[in-house]
Amino acid sequence: LSYLIYEVPDLLCGYLFRAGGGERFASNDEMARSGLDQTGVEVLAGDLPLQFNPFFTTLVDVTTAQCETSMRYQVIDSTGLRSGSETVIRFLVKPRGPAIESASVFQ
Repeated sequence: LSYLIYEVPDLLCGYLFRAGGGERFASNDEMARSGLDQTGVEVLAGDLPLQFNPFFTTLVDVTTAQCETSMRYQVIDSTGLRSGSETVIRFLVKPRGPAIESASVFQ
């Protein structure tokens, strides 16, 4: 199996990377300029799992920052046939919750 990605998450919300934090996917604007929004960017099994890093290069207040974005793709089987429909994955990034900084255990 392989995948064709037609739309990546909005860069203000986060960046999408290939497996292991490798190559960053082009933005939707970059994809549109090169026509990849119509033909798609092929992702092979070795590129999985994809990694989404919220607010990767955006300075935000992590206690209040939130955003919503999506990506759109289509599956290609081993014979080269495309699935009949596209799939949309929606990302909802919410503010970080409380974190435990220390804990004491008593008996």
